[in-house]
Amino acid sequence: MTAFQKTIITATVALLSGVGLYQLHQTSQLRDQVQTLQQQQTPSAEQTQQVERERDEATNRLAQLAEENVRLKRDTAELLRLRNEVALLRRSQQEAQQSAPIPGPSPAETATNQEAPDDIGRKLGTAIVQGDPTAFEKLVKLAKDSHTRFTTNSIGLKNTQRGELGFRTFASLRAAFDVITKEAVTANPFALNAISEMTQIPEVQGLAIQSLGTLAANGSSTALEILLDPAKFGFPVSLTSSVVAALVPVARNGNPQAIDALAAVTRDGSKQALWYMAANGLRVPAEGGNPAALDALIALSGTTNRIVLNAVVAGLKGAASNQNMRAAETLQLMGIQKPQIQAR
Repeated sequence: MTAFQKTIITATVALLSGVGLYQLHQTSQLRDQVQTLQQQQTPSAEQTQQVERERDEATNRLAQLAEENVRLKRDTAELLRLRNEVALLRRSQQEAQQSAPIPGPSPAETATNQEAPDDIGRKLGTAIVQGDPTAFEKLVKLAKDSHTRFTTNSIGLKNTQRGELGFRTFASLRAAFDVITKEAVTANPFALNAISEMTQIPEVQGLAIQSLGTLAANGSSTALEILLDPAKFGFPVSLTSSVVAALVPVARNGNPQAIDALAAVTRDGSKQALWYMAANGLRVPAEGGNPAALDALIALSGTTNRIVLNAVVAGLKGAASNQNMRAAETLQLMGIQKPQIQAR
């Protein structure tokens, strides 16, 4: 064997040894990669299971929400049906109440009392002004019973029906006060005392105030004092309209204090509901040239309330026909043909 051959063999052996070592190294690396991949696949499986669990939970929740939605729709439909039934029942009840005849006296009242309400009231009033000590208490009882009956029977009635019921229910009281007031004007002590006591009884305070208005219109300074400051004498604010109505005849008789009181009402924005009543009460004084009454009507000439405006125009026309230039000029500014003013 030559040296060349030995060299070839030696190189071949070295090469084969290197290849073996390389293959061994490669095998080791591949084994490591396989182990790494196996380790990575385990978490992936766990993640997949977690996603599947979350998916299942979401599916179950969606099914529950769908069932709840169906139930809510069913409940809502039932609620709407019940509401409609309640509305129909209420409407039917209101229609039945409104179409029902206005209740009158009970059979027991009719059986025990065949007299007309006006006659009953006049007899009570006459007994009071004649000094009958029991008549006053009977009138008070009548007033309380009448109010209780009106409150009970007026439930569900329209305003017109309430007015008719009130007119009939309180007919006896009005008749009694007519008698008492007429006697009070003649200074009958029993009548005056009855009105004084009635001002403190809630059920008849309104009628008592009307009586005070009649007395004040006939010159009673005491009655006028009460009307000018009703709160001082214990009258509630709810009776303000009654007080204003009572001042009307006093103002028409030319009493300056009553005129000023009505004029003050026309300047009070919170009392617009009483403006017509006040303007109507100021009409006669304005026609007579009273400055306070005329100023109040002129101030109201700009109102948009047609009812109030009618009362204002009537008063201004009356004043203009009596040669009042301010009234005539106001009517002209309002676009209303002024009455012919003749030179004196």
